[in-house]
Amino acid sequence: MTGQFENLVIEISAATHRGLVRDRNEDAVSVNREMLAGRREAKIEFLREGPDHLLMIADGMGGHARGEIASSRALEFIHNHETPFDVLEWQRLIREANNELYDFMLKRPETIGMGTTLVGVAIRAEGVMCFNVGDSRAYLHRSGTLNLMSHDDVPDVKGEIRKRSHQITQSLGGRSARTQVFPHVRTHPALRYGETILLCSDGLTDMISEERLEEHLSKQNDPSECVEYLLNEALDQGGVDNISIVIARMR
Repeated sequence: MTGQFENLVIEISAATHRGLVRDRNEDAVSVNREMLAGRREAKIEFLREGPDHLLMIADGMGGHARGEIASSRALEFIHNHETPFDVLEWQRLIREANNELYDFMLKRPETIGMGTTLVGVAIRAEGVMCFNVGDSRAYLHRSGTLNLMSHDDVPDVKGEIRKRSHQITQSLGGRSARTQVFPHVRTHPALRYGETILLCSDGLTDMISEERLEEHLSKQNDPSECVEYLLNEALDQGGVDNISIVIARMR
């Protein structure tokens, strides 16, 4: 298993942007425990050998209740704990991150109601672990086709193909009283040469169709350029929400 990765590298680019409407950026992005959070716009790039990576986006909610605190604290909590390649352990860790936010709210009443979505992937030689709570998304792009890896926690609306509102059925935090979460955690086959993972907040998917995402990922071989194209298109379409993007491509 290890041998097939000896000559491969993974190229990662990430960006977050306040957008054109919101007063502040409540998103947080983490690439191998390096954080982008709380800034109007920021970008990081990595070129690493081997398949061992942890990529995450948290889309904070709560307005005056400080969604940016929720998103940053959730990712930092996960940073500070071991992340084995095990579905049950990941579910436990995400539930503990949820409890951490409620514990914080008890100490800081002005933050009651703050919450965040979470989406991420742990990329390992043995496979890809995808996890999420809320409506931020993870996609796998392979052979020109875009496949959704995550699960949207949104109300079921008969006949609707895509969500039409920002209502979500669960989040980390986000309620005045402690609420349990049921994380979606799934394993996928190991990332292969030329395959790409896209993580994004709904600030991207509300502005750009999946068809356009697929088109950009097929045309742009360089993750950094692809991030730029996607971000600029979302801004051109109105940029009504914070926008966060992580693209990782196996070379």
